[in-house]
Amino acid sequence: MSKVSDSPASPEARFQAALAEGRFEVQWCTACARAFFFPRTHCPHCHGADHEWRTSTGVGTLYSHSEIPATSKTPGRNVILVDMDDGFRMMSTLLDAGSADLQIGLRVRASVERLTDQARVVFRRMAT
Repeated sequence: MSKVSDSPASPEARFQAALAEGRFEVQWCTACARAFFFPRTHCPHCHGADHEWRTSTGVGTLYSHSEIPATSKTPGRNVILVDMDDGFRMMSTLLDAGSADLQIGLRVRASVERLTDQARVVFRRMAT
């Protein structure tokens, strides 16, 4: 865990730096003890400005999904909303999944995918 005052970087820059090192970290409010995502300067629950960064459990449940069809320039892909066990909802994609695999309530696990110039959080189905 690290206090927000440990780094002068913006919350988004701090989040991206952790991803670049392979860590999925989220902010936890020290006033109301709730996690929040996306990175921001104040807690969306109690509006407190004091928070710390913690490693996410990376586990969640598929809340919603949508398919974006392929075009002549881009491949098709899915967009998912995941209710994280940490207490927040986030948007991402489920890798190696067809539309039949996208079932509401599916348990998923996050991982950090490193791209050439940036990293992102993606999901995979959890083993049953």
